[in-house]
Amino acid sequence: MRNSLVRMLWSHQLTFHWTALTSLGNQASGYFVYRDGAFYAGEAFASPSDEGTTLNFADLSVTSGMHTYSLQPNNTDDGMPVSVMSKPVSVTLDTTTPTIKYSASPVANAEGWNKDNVTVTFSCSDDVQVASCSSPVTLSTEGAGQTVTGTAVDEAGNSTSVITSAINIDKTPPTASGVTLSSGLILLAGTENISASVNDTLSGVTGGECYVDSDPGQGRGTAMAYSAGKLTASKTFGLGSLSVGSHTLYVRSQDKAGNWSTVASRPFTYL
Repeated sequence: MRNSLVRMLWSHQLTFHWTALTSLGNQASGYFVYRDGAFYAGEAFASPSDEGTTLNFADLSVTSGMHTYSLQPNNTDDGMPVSVMSKPVSVTLDTTTPTIKYSASPVANAEGWNKDNVTVTFSCSDDVQVASCSSPVTLSTEGAGQTVTGTAVDEAGNSTSVITSAINIDKTPPTASGVTLSSGLILLAGTENISASVNDTLSGVTGGECYVDSDPGQGRGTAMAYSAGKLTASKTFGLGSLSVGSHTLYVRSQDKAGNWSTVASRPFTYL
């Protein structure tokens, strides 16, 4: 018996190819198939001319996993073998799809936005062997609701795809302008209502802050609330809180992605 089987991975049915050769002076009229060491099936040749040719046998009932097959010609008239059994060949049937997961870095902030490029990385696994797994993808374009698709394929050809959840990227800072004080340009001790016009065309403004003269650093000023294109805040100037003379009020806005605007300013005199 000469067989052309090698160790293979299949995703569905198994089909075997072999060549039967006459030996021991007897003519083969059929063959036996052994699966995992036990007799599985037998079939007669359609005609004597089939002997010595390449034949096919499909195992449609095999279950997933590794199996061994051996083939043996026989004489169907007396059911006796006419050749030694072929060497067993291992074949793995894989009908299980691989798994694929993804991670995005950096992760989005609490508002669901990123202000930098986002790299999506895929990890794939399979109960037998992974053949291919999608390479990392870096998103660098601004936009809301961006997605990336990744695919895992195993050695048997089974495949699984995954689509990322929406990725939002906004790299452009918002704007701030038109800072006003309720008392105008001259301030006395007391509470002032501060406002400024702000805008952001993608993620949207989420808030802002103000400070006088010295910049305390982003996120460390007096918080301002956002509503309908305006930032507003009330700030109390007590006696001795500022020196008498000229000062400057600064306002900046922040969008949902975490970008800060450049500052808008308003000079005033404190008496």
